Parts: sequence; C-alpha cells; structure tokens
Amino acid sequence: MAVNVPTRYVAARVLLTFLDLFGWVVLLVGLFLFFSSADQLFVENRFGERSFNPGSLLTLGPAIGFTLGGLLALANVQLTRAAIDSADINREMLRLMRSQG
Repeated sequence: MAVNVPTRYVAARVLLTFLDLFGWVVLLVGLFLFFSSADQLFVENRFGERSFNPGSLLTLGPAIGFTLGGLLALANVQLTRAAIDSADINREMLRLMRSQG
C-alpha cells in the first residue's frame, strides 16, 4: 500500500536524482573498462598463440575502482532517499497525532 506523503525536501530529491544518474554513469564506465581490459588479458601474438598481456592489468584497477565507486554512490543515494522518506512519513504521523489529540 503506497501512501502519498508531501515532501519538504524538494531540493534534496533533485540533487539525489542527479547523484543517482552520476552513480549509474560511473558504474557503467567501470563495467565497460573492466570488460574491455579483461578481453585484452590474453592476446594473440604474431605466431598465432595466445599469450598473457600484463599491460591490461593496469586498467583493471581503475575499472574495479570505478565499478565499486558507482555501486557505493548508488547505495548512498538509496540510503539518503530512505532517510528523507522516513522524515516525511514521521512528520505526517506527528501532524496526524497532533490533530487527533
């Protein structure tokens, strides 16, 4: 059952929308870097043999960092939205209790 509670935190919600988009972009860039560098771990040499490419390990670190950073940004946005929702619901409950008693 969804309850429509008016919010007083419009600016925070707009900022969270921007941060949510930013988190998704960082996550997708990290995943792209990860899979593109993982694809280059083993490359074909001039003899047709697949050999290990240590240079591709240099991009794995930032790729993992971007991916984890994007996930942490998204988690932070969700936690902040939950806190704002909780504040809105608590304010509405307090208003209802004051009007009844």
